[in-house]
Amino acid sequence: MWTLPSGKVDRGEFTSEAAAREAYEEAGVPVAPLVALGSRMHPATGWRVVYVACRLLDVRRVRPACGRLRRCAGRLLRRPRG
Repeated sequence: MWTLPSGKVDRGEFTSEAAAREAYEEAGVPVAPLVALGSRMHPATGWRVVYVACRLLDVRRVRPACGRLRRCAGRLLRRPRG
């Protein structure tokens, strides 16, 4: 199953900053936030969920999980050695 990176906004942090931080922390993908696409209330938790469109910063800086090959931006990447 696929899911989008998600998490809570830290105190003093903008939702766009949280989106970029969570994308890197959870998926190893360095991004720059572009625009908020929208928001909704989560039906189970009642929390406000915000969706943010982001731009991939540098495909060479993607940190694949567990050293496996991952498809990103149409290219196969391998975790750098060293």
